[in-house]
Amino acid sequence: MKKLIPLNQLVVLVQPTTSIHDTILRLAEKRAPGQLDGIAVVLNDNQQVCGVLTDGDIRRAYARGVQFSLPVSEVMVKKPISLNSSTPSQDVLPQLMSRVASSGRLKSVVRHVLMVDEQNRLVDVLDVTELLLKMSYRSQRIAIYGLGHVGVTLAATLANAGHFVMGVETNPKLCSMLAEGLAPILEPGLADLLSLVVRNKKFSVTSKLDTKDFSVHIVAVGSPVDSGGKADETALVAVGHSMSEVLKSGDLVLLRSTVPVGFTRQRFIPFLEEKTSMIAGKDFHVAFTPERTVEGRALIELRTLPQIVGGLTESCTDRAASFWSTLTQTVVRVDSLEAAELVKVANNTYRDLCFAFSNELALLCDTFNLNSFRVIEGANEGYPRNPIPLPSPGVGGYCLTKDPLLYGQPFLISQNKLNIDFKPELGLFGRRINERAKNYPIELLKRWLKRNGFEIQKQKALVLGLAFKGYPETADLRGSTSVEIAQVLQKEKLSLKVWDAVVPKALIESAGFLYASDLLSAIREADIILLLNNHPSHPVLSIPNALAKESKLRFVFDGWHQLDVRELEQIPGVTYSTMGYMTSLEKGALGI
Repeated sequence: MKKLIPLNQLVVLVQPTTSIHDTILRLAEKRAPGQLDGIAVVLNDNQQVCGVLTDGDIRRAYARGVQFSLPVSEVMVKKPISLNSSTPSQDVLPQLMSRVASSGRLKSVVRHVLMVDEQNRLVDVLDVTELLLKMSYRSQRIAIYGLGHVGVTLAATLANAGHFVMGVETNPKLCSMLAEGLAPILEPGLADLLSLVVRNKKFSVTSKLDTKDFSVHIVAVGSPVDSGGKADETALVAVGHSMSEVLKSGDLVLLRSTVPVGFTRQRFIPFLEEKTSMIAGKDFHVAFTPERTVEGRALIELRTLPQIVGGLTESCTDRAASFWSTLTQTVVRVDSLEAAELVKVANNTYRDLCFAFSNELALLCDTFNLNSFRVIEGANEGYPRNPIPLPSPGVGGYCLTKDPLLYGQPFLISQNKLNIDFKPELGLFGRRINERAKNYPIELLKRWLKRNGFEIQKQKALVLGLAFKGYPETADLRGSTSVEIAQVLQKEKLSLKVWDAVVPKALIESAGFLYASDLLSAIREADIILLLNNHPSHPVLSIPNALAKESKLRFVFDGWHQLDVRELEQIPGVTYSTMGYMTSLEKGALGI
């Protein structure tokens, strides 16, 4: 059951023996300036609802000359309208109307609805005015600019929530797929959801919006960084041009694309104001509401993660918060546009920094040839404070590779809009460490080649895991450290094959790699095997058996510690390596 108003802000709880006078005083103390009247709920010793008392009941008691020293049980409504607390949010108003009709109170105004459990114990009190307000936002016409991973998952989810969504996308191939209800990305549940909302005519796609019929405009285009680490505004400017042609008075503009702190106020709003001759915050509303979902759980997190909202004005924040409440249970209002912008880059920079610590620890472990996974597992075991995440061969993905750069180069600072001496550096340090961790598998490989006197050009290599991450599963290659490592190997002119448990053959080949059609044969033939992401469906149990089929000198890099090091080191000729560790000569695993 969605909790729309905190219980302690809406209601006072009294016992049947509490006097009417004391109840009035408590209601008066609870009521804030400008706030509508509250309600007193009368509970017995078992916390069961006995009745309610509103300001209207008190006025009627006064008119009848009732003594206010009497207990509240003398004037309370003994059979208030209540609903079961398990009632879905969308069913509260229909059930309430039915209950009012059956009670014969059609001419009375019901302001509050009690939500109770099976034993008639109070769980929550909902404000009917708030419910009606939110209902007015539940079926809106929404334009979403950009139908990449962020835009398409949001579009499908909003359409399924009852809105009509028009996706604005310049990629004709993507438009064609979406118009047919086909999912362009791997995301659990998206294919079925897209098919449903297209079939129900709740979601359509266009390459250019040419109507002013839409009242909510959501910016979800990609916001990459250039070679210097600065935000590339090309797509955002293009959206601004397109939106300015259809934006009208009263519309709501929501930025979801990640931008440097200050961009919305200093760049995007002035651009729209100039193009439309309207004033933001007065003629139209603007808020920054960052996307924070993880690939593989986007459809779930769109409905469960708190939605951050920072508006240009208080009314902008109110409008945006009301809109997002149709989708998610918790809306977090922050102080400004800049606060919301900073939340997004702060979240991802912090994650990247945590991974950077683990990776730096792994690089330190390399000095002592220690398995960093075992070191970290030992540090975390039974220790409740600050668990250390596990290391990885670099940290990739579309967000974590760029957001720390935006954190370190806020728009206001980089454009000299304010006289600020402080420049954030920690996020940039973390990025450098994670970039070094990305190069670490190649460093280990070079050591192995030198140890054995091998020329890299004569080796056969197999890369397992090309997507930027393995769990939750994704086929996304953007910002993938696995792709970059494979490209380094490819430049060395060795024989290279690539396989991924999730990424399809066509996508691997379009990235410029030779697909390993027969995986087990590729494992047996390879001199170099690099496991570079942690897809749960990696054939980890098959790898040792395949390697044991043929005795020869091999290098295995287990980037996510998915293999059993003891099992691998018992296979003649195999050198096992992971973050911080490589089989030493003393172990004898190199001898055939």
